[in-house]
Amino acid sequence: MDYEVNKKINDILKDEISYSTALKKINDIKIKDNNVKVQIVNARKIKILVHDKENNKKINLPKLSLKFVKHIAGFGLKIAKKYTNEIPDNFSTDDFEQIINVLMEQPPFTIVEVNSPQADVLIYTC
Repeated sequence: MDYEVNKKINDILKDEISYSTALKKINDIKIKDNNVKVQIVNARKIKILVHDKENNKKINLPKLSLKFVKHIAGFGLKIAKKYTNEIPDNFSTDDFEQIINVLMEQPPFTIVEVNSPQADVLIYTC
């Protein structure tokens, strides 16, 4: 399931599919439980870990509530759209809020994991 959700997010970033289409497809992803009853806990927070190998520093940000991220980032996007042309006109704060809502409906999973000689980055929901 992690792979399928990450693929849809990457498709959005590459402009291969629209936000609304991706949201519908992510909502359609179901967990296959092989007849085992498992209580699934939805993601509530996002965690960011960065390890800078060159300077041997670790940045371990605290877990942030997805609701908090939704409100702060939505507010930030509204302000940014007024002062820059970098944000596409067809991207609204509602799209971003829908993306966060879909993340909150999914069980915890890894969003980004990058390993390079310079640094390691891990962003996941929990």
